[in-house]
Amino acid sequence: SWFAAQVVLLTSVLAGQLPIVTPTLSFLLGPIALGTSALLGITAVVQLGEDITPLPQPVANAKLRTTGAFGICRHPLYAASILACLGIAVSTESIDRLILTALLAVLLDKKADVEEEKLIEEFAGSYLVYKQSTARFVPGVY
Repeated sequence: SWFAAQVVLLTSVLAGQLPIVTPTLSFLLGPIALGTSALLGITAVVQLGEDITPLPQPVANAKLRTTGAFGICRHPLYAASILACLGIAVSTESIDRLILTALLAVLLDKKADVEEEKLIEEFAGSYLVYKQSTARFVPGVY
């Protein structure tokens, strides 16, 4: 819930660490997050090929991808970036890195808003159907 997340974050800030992350969890979760982010990100880069761009708009004559990494989430490169930063934050038990990761997630979410407007302009109904059936960043969550 919102309140539980708020309590955890406020407690973390006050304690200067991640209170729910034990050394064992940070040892396991950090590398798992980093490995998963690498797999997702590399797969998305390979799938995009020449259509890759850092800008929030498709390149000319780009194809809509809806399978592979893009079947997992609509923005796998953004998701991979957030997951990699989360893995580093957890591995190092750094509240500062966790806060920066949250800020990155907000930034990439806003960038995805702009990008999706452009994708709807470019691919119309096809993108709307894809958008309704595929999570933005985290399957089953968001």
